Amino acid sequence: MSDGGEFILTCFVCGEQGSYRSLHAHLVDAHPELVVIESGPRPSYALRCPVCGEAYRQAIKRGRADRDFVAAFERDVRVVGMDIMLQHVIGEHPDAVGVDLDALATDADEPEE
Repeated sequence: MSDGGEFILTCFVCGEQGSYRSLHAHLVDAHPELVVIESGPRPSYALRCPVCGEAYRQAIKRGRADRDFVAAFERDVRVVGMDIMLQHVIGEHPDAVGVDLDALATDADEPEE
């Protein structure tokens, strides 16, 4: 579960494993479809949790004034959206990413040496 103090997480889509940072990058690169970027008069990005189906939508505020902004920063928008998705899955569905909350609570209760 932990490797040198860093937790190893499992991708909830394909099973790839890595640290938070590497799993986050993996999700952005391998599963970009999880963050849907919607253009239009009010550009936004939308997420739907693949575990519970909960939906989240956020306007891309800068995109209203500058439509090229959305295209130019598509990857950055996906990075932000994927961070929200990953935080949701870790917090609400820890088993889906291989996090054992009971073990974390036990580890936190033990005094450090």
